[in-house]
Amino acid sequence: MILATNGVVQTQKKRVSDFLPYTYKLYISEEMGVIKPTRDYFDYILRDLNCPPKQCLMIGDSITNDMAGAKKS
Repeated sequence: MILATNGVVQTQKKRVSDFLPYTYKLYISEEMGVIKPTRDYFDYILRDLNCPPKQCLMIGDSITNDMAGAKKS
């Protein structure tokens, strides 16, 4: 499992701290220099993981930022 979120690093790390022991990697837009829902955001993650889109599943709380953004990659 990875976590992918927009926001400020310090704030987001606090918000997801309970999930970090179960998380392979955390992607935060501030560190990445790109934001959801841009294709660059999702492509960055796919390249970093060396994983094709067909092997990934995006689960999110925003149809616009999460699902629609991921579908573009």
